[in-house]
Amino acid sequence: MFIHENPENIPTKYSENNDIGRGKLEKFKNKICRNRLVAFWNNGDELTSKVITGLQGEMQVHPRCGWVRSENNSSLEARKNLETFKHPYIPLLYRNRLVGLSKQMKEMRSKQRIADGLFNITEDTIEKIRKFCYWSFRYSIVESQIAIERYVPLDLYIQTGEEIDSKVSEHLLYSIFNRESCLRDGAVIIRDNRIVSAGCYLQGGENLNYRNLDKKYQSAIETSCISDGVVITTSSEDESVCIAYNSVLYEKVSEAKFCEMLSKIFLTTTVK
Repeated sequence: MFIHENPENIPTKYSENNDIGRGKLEKFKNKICRNRLVAFWNNGDELTSKVITGLQGEMQVHPRCGWVRSENNSSLEARKNLETFKHPYIPLLYRNRLVGLSKQMKEMRSKQRIADGLFNITEDTIEKIRKFCYWSFRYSIVESQIAIERYVPLDLYIQTGEEIDSKVSEHLLYSIFNRESCLRDGAVIIRDNRIVSAGCYLQGGENLNYRNLDKKYQSAIETSCISDGVVITTSSEDESVCIAYNSVLYEKVSEAKFCEMLSKIFLTTTVK
């Protein structure tokens, strides 16, 4: 349930205008707040963010086939497709909803008059991430995983790690993923050119197309399914850098291709 935290600030034309109506509203709010999960909001931006985060959580806590039950679907082809992608949860079925909400967030962000570079990812940040990824093998970094948020919030995963809140730098990434770090086994999450959390747990599914891959790659793909962000995974075993984006895993990405892909995703205004 999403409830306005300060209803007295709502314009009169959008609220109850008499004591009886206000009393009924307060009684209703008290009723729904009992034995239910409730989130409070103050403005449209905050409500949009909480709805997106709530949808992401719902996909993992209450997995289901979709809004139309598979056994009620008369299309044989549709049933076969559902059987093909049957696993603990099916994020692809929710992607359109998330992308729709992410576009709303982008529009709201673009209307805010703030300094360039505060939102999303800049060319300088991409360069620092590139340096870390392709130089990490020289510094005995066994493996690493970096999730870069775009417009769909990754709060669900941020909460599983340790808060950092620091500017992105290749040196800080080295420190997080070195052999002696207690955060090396989790993912780093980058939001608006800052490392917001480290040691994060990215939920992996059982996508049949990638069942033979390591869990880290599976979790990268699943995260790219339920968000519009990018997940970068490095491995010293074969000195490879892989990028998961838009439900696809791009393996053994070269440095040139790495910069090209991230620039196209983050430095252009089009949201797919």
